Amino acid sequence: MNKTIYRLMGIITALALALGGFSNVHATPGQPAVSGKPVYAYYYLWWSTQHWKDKLGSAYPYSTSPLPLPATTDADGCNAV
Repeated sequence: MNKTIYRLMGIITALALALGGFSNVHATPGQPAVSGKPVYAYYYLWWSTQHWKDKLGSAYPYSTSPLPLPATTDADGCNAV
């Protein structure tokens, strides 16, 4: 008797999980995506502070806020200078 109840509960649970995944809900964006703005990252976890100071040199204004961009790119967003 106990095995029959457990099997029946298992079948009902499996059926509920299988049929519960079907719905007519569709994701829609809450806000439109902003395009055309470049994104620059100036911190990498695996590089030390000394690494950046060695790369940027002593003339780089480290104390300014916000930090100036250490490079520029062409119109396509490539070829950093």
